[in-house]
Amino acid sequence: MLNGNEVGNIQRRTAGGQCLRLLDEIKIQAMDLNKKIAENLSSVARQEPPEVSDVTEEPTESWPPLFNEYRQCLIVIRRNLSDINRTIERLEI
Repeated sequence: MLNGNEVGNIQRRTAGGQCLRLLDEIKIQAMDLNKKIAENLSSVARQEPPEVSDVTEEPTESWPPLFNEYRQCLIVIRRNLSDINRTIERLEI
């Protein structure tokens, strides 16, 4: 019988674990790019309007742990891409 750490180690070596690491790297890239774009273009962009709560509620159904981690990474990536899009829309150049 495997304990939790052993299961986690095996999972990280699987294709699913490799996909999760790749998603995590892409998530970090999206966050860094969003921050860089916002900072570098702030001098030529209109002020961001007050935030309107148009956040769609994320699904609450239960997913297996690995797929839940995939979903969380994808939610962060989607949010950062939306922020980048809003920054570009506010440019005045």
